[in-house]
Amino acid sequence: MGAFLETYLVEVTFPEGVEQIDSDVFLFCGEIEKIVLPVSLKILAPTALTGVDDLSACEIIYNGTRAQWDALTKDWSEDEKAAISVRCSDDPAA
Repeated sequence: MGAFLETYLVEVTFPEGVEQIDSDVFLFCGEIEKIVLPVSLKILAPTALTGVDDLSACEIIYNGTRAQWDALTKDWSEDEKAAISVRCSDDPAA
């Protein structure tokens, strides 16, 4: 629990090869502004992003396609789904 517990990280990039991110990884890490997720990711646990103060302001980048992102296991609440915006490799440039 809380792999980055109470750290002052503002950006985290998970390396390729990571297949699962467990719950509460960012517990008490409210300042995170950017999270980069690898295409190797298969499971993003419920509450994995709990602890990020403002999920709607956090830039979340997934290095895979939108179809791969949609296929990931991520049992999020409706509130989390509404707050989280993810940019995938095949999304049009903003």
